[in-house]
Amino acid sequence: MKSLKFTASIILSAVMITVSSSVVFAEGDTPKISRTEKSDIITSQATSLKIGSLAKNTEISSQSIPINDYIPSTYSSVEKGYVTSVKNQRTHSTCWAFSSVSTLESALLKNGFGEYDISEEHLDIWATRRSDGTGWTRSLNSGSVFEASMGYFASWQGVRLDSDIPFDYARGKTFEEVDSVGQNLYGATDIVVLPNDADTIKTAVMNYGSVSANLAANNMFFNSGKTALYAYQVFSNKSQVEGHAICVVGWDDNYSRLNFKSGYNPPHNGAWLCKNSWGAESNSLNGYIWVSYDDPYLFGNVLSAPFAVKKVRKTDSNTKLYQVEEYGSTYDFNIFEIDENDNTTDVTNLTFINKFKFNEKYGKLESVVFETTSAGADYTVYLIPLESSGVPSSNESKWKKLASGTVEYSGYVSVDTSNYVLPYGSGAIGVKIDGTQNNIASKLGCDEWLTNSYGQLLFNPDVKKNTSYMKYGSTVYELSDFYSNYLGDDIGSNFVIKAVTTSDKGIKKYDVNNDGKISVADTVLIQRYLINSISFSRNQLFCADIDKNCEVTLSDAVAVQRKLLNL
Repeated sequence: MKSLKFTASIILSAVMITVSSSVVFAEGDTPKISRTEKSDIITSQATSLKIGSLAKNTEISSQSIPINDYIPSTYSSVEKGYVTSVKNQRTHSTCWAFSSVSTLESALLKNGFGEYDISEEHLDIWATRRSDGTGWTRSLNSGSVFEASMGYFASWQGVRLDSDIPFDYARGKTFEEVDSVGQNLYGATDIVVLPNDADTIKTAVMNYGSVSANLAANNMFFNSGKTALYAYQVFSNKSQVEGHAICVVGWDDNYSRLNFKSGYNPPHNGAWLCKNSWGAESNSLNGYIWVSYDDPYLFGNVLSAPFAVKKVRKTDSNTKLYQVEEYGSTYDFNIFEIDENDNTTDVTNLTFINKFKFNEKYGKLESVVFETTSAGADYTVYLIPLESSGVPSSNESKWKKLASGTVEYSGYVSVDTSNYVLPYGSGAIGVKIDGTQNNIASKLGCDEWLTNSYGQLLFNPDVKKNTSYMKYGSTVYELSDFYSNYLGDDIGSNFVIKAVTTSDKGIKKYDVNNDGKISVADTVLIQRYLINSISFSRNQLFCADIDKNCEVTLSDAVAVQRKLLNL
């Protein structure tokens, strides 16, 4: 047993709770993802109050996107032109990648960017182990989870063209070899994780083009033509489920129940139109299938929750995504308190913080992206200064409020920050999630490690210390230390808070006066700045800070002079 004391003279203790998250949906192999159980409990002799960390599971809040006022009895995104052609995953267990990429392609069409054939192969190899042992530890062409796909889109790590990285291109190659081909085209800023609610799913299909979802694709559930599926049996053992990912692209309330497997018809009419990834030649519907409204696995909590890409953004040299982690959210972090009777109460007001070094030319904060399942809670986004120690200030009177609102849905949320000009140098962005009014737990996504049901490490985060923090009560805690000291977890995680930034065109090093050339005038400006004769704008600080140490010194002035002399 250990004892500990918080700076506020409140003595607390901690326990790590283990819950299951989602399932791997490789065809014929669906091991449950879970966390290795931790039994470490830190207690105190002074009080019985405890705290702990609760990990994310597949239960998604019923509160989500506003439901459309009018939902027709039949709808098809295919007919509307928002669905790309049917692909063929062949013998690979990469349905998850094909489904996810198709949903992203629909989002590009809905957002007016046109039709693209995006590489599933790049997503597949991106979601594999890196040379340092971090990242998704699955092998190429194997099953995975939607958390990987959403992290890939939201981290702007890919969206490459299939013409550059086609099917099977990555076989026998390292990630670095494949990743050097082509360029990143788009990144997602808003991704909606959807509840099991028919009208919400229909609204998402209408608004975003398609929804990635999972079902039980056991052969016994198909009709003879492989055009309609209904899981008429719920398995007692999840390992019997042949999990498969598809895209929901439409529906028909009147689709006859008699079209399903003879003798095993669902009780009601109505079905979802789904784009499959077994090739257009796989059935008479050019690769599409109908799935009954009564299917118990589609949209259920046995398999990963469905998602849709709401908003994407074109990436270019004038844009930078500041982020601490690069794999997205695998869990949602929150704190709960346990009283002397072991009753738990979720903490409903926490501030989650990531520290960044804003020493690039991208000085305009366009938006802040974060992942949360605290739908219905209030949020406030802050720019937080650092103390001399480098820790984000706990004094909220020093925080700059950038935006506020209510979390509309579970998933990745982007918040407009009106191109706020960031300070040059180190700073922090905080997201306060306050669900006190509606008794909603304060949660934010993090990249915690995962193991599957066989005890194998499925995801290993590349945790960066002294970059993620949490304000609980009046104290700011460094996240890695919090995991280690209070949760008995020496791996830890980082928070999913990202900053979308842009720069003024033409801004470059050495050109302090931004006249498009490097001249003696630039050195004079630096010298005047050093003697406090003038002040510099954020852009000028970037141009003058040649060594990128976040301050302008005499060495920078010398570097400009050497540049002029071609030294």
